[in-house]
Amino acid sequence: MSESGELIKSMRASRRLTQKDLAEAAGLSLSSIQSYENGTREPKRQSMDAIMWALNQYPETKVAKRVNSEKMLKEASADKPKKVKSVDLATDDVAYSWKRKALTSQQISTMRTVVKSMVEPEEN
Repeated sequence: MSESGELIKSMRASRRLTQKDLAEAAGLSLSSIQSYENGTREPKRQSMDAIMWALNQYPETKVAKRVNSEKMLKEASADKPKKVKSVDLATDDVAYSWKRKALTSQQISTMRTVVKSMVEPEEN
């Protein structure tokens, strides 16, 4: 197994995701995830970025020996402030997504064109 395949598999497993779950979240095919994990293919940068983004949407899951369901419900219902992230749409070192699906290069280009036309209107 390749180093990247091992990394993908261990991160996916620690989040208790199936290969199918990861493929859907990253916007990739199930066969791609399988081939990356078993080392028959190396992911391209865009695919690896999409996988890492998808994996970072899920916290690592550590299972306690005994689960206190009442405590878990309290913690889950506690109001926690949402983290707000700011990303410069002009940078290329970010994996963009929509509802946990990675955007294609064409979609990113279209998005940048639309935003640019709103922010920097043409001068007459």
